[in-house]
Amino acid sequence: MAAEAALEELTVLLGPSAGAAVRAGAAEAALALSGDPEGRRLLAARPEALRALLGVAEGSGPEVGPGPGAALRCLQNVSAEPEAREPLLAALPAVLRLLPAGPACGLLANLSRERGAAQRVLCGLEKESGAGVEALLRALEGPRPPPELGALLCNLSGLPEGRRALLERSRCAVRRLLPLVGDAESAVQ
Repeated sequence: MAAEAALEELTVLLGPSAGAAVRAGAAEAALALSGDPEGRRLLAARPEALRALLGVAEGSGPEVGPGPGAALRCLQNVSAEPEAREPLLAALPAVLRLLPAGPACGLLANLSRERGAAQRVLCGLEKESGAGVEALLRALEGPRPPPELGALLCNLSGLPEGRRALLERSRCAVRRLLPLVGDAESAVQ
C-alpha cells in the first residue's frame, strides 16, 4: 500500500503541473525504481505513470535538464515488462517521435518481441513517421548508430513485411549495413 501511495505521488511529480527541476528529479527517481524487477512491475501496472514519463521524455531544451533522458531510459527498462506493452503501444506515435534515440530504439525493440506487437510497431513506423523504416536506416549512417537499433531491426525483420520494407532495393539497406560489419566493435568482421 505504501508503494502504491509513493508511486501515486511520483506520478504527480512527473506531471506537467510540476516544474522542470521537479519533473527531472522525479524522472531520475523513476529510473532508479526501474532498475529493480519489482519497481519495473509497479511502474508497468500504472499506465498514468507511463504516460507521465512519456510526457517528460518528449521534453526538450536546456530548461528541462536531464529529465527527458532519464524518463526515456526508465521507459526502456519498463517496456520489458509484459504489463507495460499495451499502454506503451497505445502511445506509439509519441514513442516514434523520440527516434532515433538509442533508448527509444530499445523501448521499441522490447515492445516488438512478439509478432503482433512487431506488426503494430512496423505499421506505426509506416503510418506515423511517414519515412517508415527509412528513418531507422538513416540512423545507421550516423557516426555512432545506437546499439539498441540492431535489436529493433532484428525484431522487425522477423516479419515478412518487415523484411520487405528493410530490404527494398531503393533503401540500399545492405550498403548501409556493410560499414558496420567492418567496425572494430562489431562481433562480425
